[in-house]
Amino acid sequence: MQTKGFGESKPLAPNDNPDGSDNPAGREKNRRVEFIIKTETRKEAISPGADTFGLAVKSAQDASLLVQSAKTPEDWNGVAKKWQEAIQLMKEVSASSPNYQTAQKKVGEYEKNLKYAQQNAGI
Repeated sequence: MQTKGFGESKPLAPNDNPDGSDNPAGREKNRRVEFIIKTETRKEAISPGADTFGLAVKSAQDASLLVQSAKTPEDWNGVAKKWQEAIQLMKEVSASSPNYQTAQKKVGEYEKNLKYAQQNAGI
């Protein structure tokens, strides 16, 4: 578990009114605790005959969901990892698959998303 205290450096609302008087409503908003729960991801071996395309799409959907809540560089790093996973899986789609052409197009799209996530992560 990690803790970070931001004190007065990141208030949600002003502690003082424009006239300099105390702002109890602002102070109330600033009394808060935020929790971010991070979990480790496991690499799973892909069994022969698995639907690599479907796994890649699932990974891309996961990345898209993470984007919606990403705020910190660490969050964006998690998004980037998901895009990397999706790209790798798309590259593994067999040329004999009916989804092969779509997979090749998706690699380019996902690489753009990866670049955006990496920029936000400061990579």
